[in-house]
Amino acid sequence: MSPATGYAILALATLSATGRPMTVRELADYADLPRAYLARIMGTLAKQGLVIAQRGAAGGVRLADPPDTITLLDVVRAVDPTIDQQACLVGFTSCPGGDTCPTSRACRALHELRLRELEAVTIDDFAKADARFAEDRTTAN
Repeated sequence: MSPATGYAILALATLSATGRPMTVRELADYADLPRAYLARIMGTLAKQGLVIAQRGAAGGVRLADPPDTITLLDVVRAVDPTIDQQACLVGFTSCPGGDTCPTSRACRALHELRLRELEAVTIDDFAKADARFAEDRTTAN
């Protein structure tokens, strides 16, 4: 997956852990991410409906839905829509599928497993599992 996907997951986990809206500057500083790049990513996440951005003095970015309902697959699809394309083991740009390739079945199974695993983990799960967010969880409650 791309660095943008990882940055998006970290940013959303930060919003989950802090439980409050944050500016892109705050998010970038907190998660040690490049600010300009994160701003573009957050714009993409807003367009895809995963975050809500509010301008103004009291503005910031917040999660659009509860963090236990946003899956890593949701985030990956928002940032990198090619995740739904099955990769080819030998490097062809697309998989012909069917019985024409002996690795097609294995590639399909791996692809489906990857999607299932990403769908099984939520932003809330990620934030709870990452030690960087432990202090925020205790102060947010």
